[in-house]
Amino acid sequence: MNVKTAMAGAAAGVLAIAGLSAPASAAGKDGNDQLYVANGGDDVDPASANFARFAIAADGLVTPEDTLPTDSASGLVFAPASKTKGQHFAYAASGVLDKIDRYRVAGDGALTFAGTTDTPEPFGTALDPHGPTFFVANFNDGASGGLSSFHVEPDGTLRHVSTVDTKAVHPKGVAVTPDGKFVYVVHGTPRSPNPTPSFLVGYAVDRDGKLSGPVARAQIGPSGHRVVITPDGRFLYLTMQEAGDAGDVLGYRIGSHGELTPVTGGRVEAGTWVEGAAITPDGKRLYVTALGVVDDPARRQDGEVRGFDIGGDGRLTEAARVGAGEDPNDLAVGLDGKHVYVGDFGASTLTVFTRALRPVQTVPSQGLFPSYQGVTVRPRD
Repeated sequence: MNVKTAMAGAAAGVLAIAGLSAPASAAGKDGNDQLYVANGGDDVDPASANFARFAIAADGLVTPEDTLPTDSASGLVFAPASKTKGQHFAYAASGVLDKIDRYRVAGDGALTFAGTTDTPEPFGTALDPHGPTFFVANFNDGASGGLSSFHVEPDGTLRHVSTVDTKAVHPKGVAVTPDGKFVYVVHGTPRSPNPTPSFLVGYAVDRDGKLSGPVARAQIGPSGHRVVITPDGRFLYLTMQEAGDAGDVLGYRIGSHGELTPVTGGRVEAGTWVEGAAITPDGKRLYVTALGVVDDPARRQDGEVRGFDIGGDGRLTEAARVGAGEDPNDLAVGLDGKHVYVGDFGASTLTVFTRALRPVQTVPSQGLFPSYQGVTVRPRD
């Protein structure tokens, strides 16, 4: 992976883009949308691993609010308060400690640690907003991994429901259809001369959250990473880190029984070492991040973000692209659908782009090394 541990200048924090600075905007009041960055941190500065909270103003710009120390947690997802007695909870994978961390969410979005649930090597996470059922990919180094489901209890705790062996190496990204009927997990293999084939696997979800199937299984090539589903549940897209010239983003149509059919022209080029993916609330555009190559001068390529229009048949057509710093590795779309928020691993920054990928603001991520599934916009209840 194109991951740098040297962080010269990262504490200074601001990535200069077109000479822009971070303008002031109102924050810290109820009513602001909230954005969170999971900073993985490093061993030298334990406080650099945290969840950093930002207020999103009406113009899409962000202002830092606070940070909460973590053990390299990532993948923050929010349960609807209607399922937890009016209280708000969020959950994140803590792969370092083989746990899912639970957080109580205050009205202004502030997080308070509320407990843990054991699960082996948690990686990607997802939550069915209707169940609610929480899903986690159990990344198992050197062997096939698993996909687990948990029921969110009324008090916010997680009750294990089921675990399935995906019979593929290194489960990573997880996504659930909006109706909660199907969940998909994409697998990725480490870089090697003879990488193990990667798979996208889908399961049906019973009303109680139990997993059954698989209902879909597709070989996708090397290094699958993130998977996202359109808000109408019709199409699924995944990113691949080491696809080369074969295409970095794959698209599938989701059938009525969870089966997957490749969309026309469903394999597109999106840069080098593609990781993050996010879809606008209207379902009309997909954004992805590519870290690029910075540790090999002979192959150097800068990081970038690309936007693709999603056609009625699921076909992707590139609509915008922009160079985006050192290692842009994850992103989220604002609830207004007008702004894209990109975390940069190498620079430890958060950059705000317009829908057309024009950069308008860059701020420090308030920690070090924004992580996998590390940028989250809190949904409104």
